[in-house]
Amino acid sequence: MIIGPIANDTIYDIWGVTTSGILKEEQALSLLEIGPVYYQIVIKSEKAASRLKWLRADALESEEIKESRRAVATEESEYQALVEEKLTTIAGLEL
Repeated sequence: MIIGPIANDTIYDIWGVTTSGILKEEQALSLLEIGPVYYQIVIKSEKAASRLKWLRADALESEEIKESRRAVATEESEYQALVEEKLTTIAGLEL
């Protein structure tokens, strides 16, 4: 079993900007430090899967789902603003 941060599309975007010569490597790394970190669990073998134990399932109400979607949208908007601010600072880019 592997537990670690999720590599989102931002990594590929930043890699593209870096390989195009717009940002230096240290500038790109500072962009990767921005924003929330989400974790994933990957089960790589039958042995690992066999050790899992089902505890329960919870049904979400419609309003809980809507609230979660609103929270994700807010988080994404805040993240984009932070990236824009950082890019403007480190590379003098006007976005």
